[in-house]
Amino acid sequence: MKVHIKKLKNSYGFRIDIGYKNGKRVQKQYSGYKTAEEAKSAFHQIASEIYSKTFLSPDEITVESYLKEWINSIEFDIAPATYRGYKVNVFKHIIPNIGHIKLQELELSHVKKMYNDLQRGNKDETKKDIQKGNKGRTEKDVQKDEKDKTKKLSRTTVRYVHATLSRALNEALGKYLKTNILAGKKSAPKPKDYEAQFLTAEEVEELLKLFDGTDFYTPNLLAVGLGLRRGECLGLLWDCVNFETGTITVKRSYSPNEGEGITLAGLKTESSKRTLTVPDTIMSYLLKLKEKQKDDKKYFGNNYKKGDFVCCKSDGSAIPPHVWNKNFQRTLEKANFKHIRIHDLRHTNAALMILKNTPMKVVSQRLGHSSIKTTMDLYGHIYFEQQEEIAYKLNEILSFLHPVHSTVHDENKEPQE
Repeated sequence: MKVHIKKLKNSYGFRIDIGYKNGKRVQKQYSGYKTAEEAKSAFHQIASEIYSKTFLSPDEITVESYLKEWINSIEFDIAPATYRGYKVNVFKHIIPNIGHIKLQELELSHVKKMYNDLQRGNKDETKKDIQKGNKGRTEKDVQKDEKDKTKKLSRTTVRYVHATLSRALNEALGKYLKTNILAGKKSAPKPKDYEAQFLTAEEVEELLKLFDGTDFYTPNLLAVGLGLRRGECLGLLWDCVNFETGTITVKRSYSPNEGEGITLAGLKTESSKRTLTVPDTIMSYLLKLKEKQKDDKKYFGNNYKKGDFVCCKSDGSAIPPHVWNKNFQRTLEKANFKHIRIHDLRHTNAALMILKNTPMKVVSQRLGHSSIKTTMDLYGHIYFEQQEEIAYKLNEILSFLHPVHSTVHDENKEPQE
């Protein structure tokens, strides 16, 4: 099949025969490709689908069929954790709500309704509504959809659903769509304002005591003591701890797989990869922890899991993120401790560094931020409050200074040379 790529006003496109209808040849035009090579690649892909009889005409494909095609195509292009998140959003939230709609007939009003329904839970939806346009779905699928649709999602989760759908629609441009109806910030649900919680030094001590003697003491210590992210704490291996130099190198993140097992994925940005000088108290604790894990290996023998995790259970097995989170919240509630998230331990580390007059650039580097702007956006208010306090203290210290008296000039007197 010959390829005829045409240069359009701001893009490239082509026409292709997709079959016959009533004895007449049917053609489809595709456009919106940035380069001729991109258009040529799309042409060959569509031609291959036509030849293998898997091709769906753009005006026939539904949101469900497209999203299933899309989610399979990106599996190895993104981080495993990101892929799992996209997959959950596609199959649990998007397809049950708007999967039956034809892709080219999808409107912003459909998507907005889905966002609202996800936040309040679709308890009034019937099986008939869910089955509409989905004749091939089984009774089990319908029941699962009904169950999923009654759950209320937070605004943050709905924003993640939006990000997933927006990316999918963006990658349909050219082949199935001419425009992305979700392009632009106005289509996204408004973010919920969340004010980070910070602990005082006394509260940090109180919190750590709550987890003393448990498997969760170590990750909590690393989060508040070094400002590590949740995945960085749980993905830390002993080969990254250097007792000679007193440093820890952060270069992996814990990523649970579907079913059993985990993946130690690389960090998303280069700035996240960092080597931290560790306080002596934490290094001393880690040295004792390593000795304890050696004793655990002897006790469990062949049943000890060979993961070499710094943060692990007594049998060496990794601690899943959701298990840590559940234990964290349950322990704080039981102790009537104020409500905070695990990520607030990282915020606390940043706040304590700033209050100890640590330069913002150093704070940014230790936290693994991509730029100092990110650090200032998150913690700038602490920095400026501290500057005001410093100015106040300096004012007290310099109170002995005499005020500068203004001089009264005689206008008739000539200035001395």
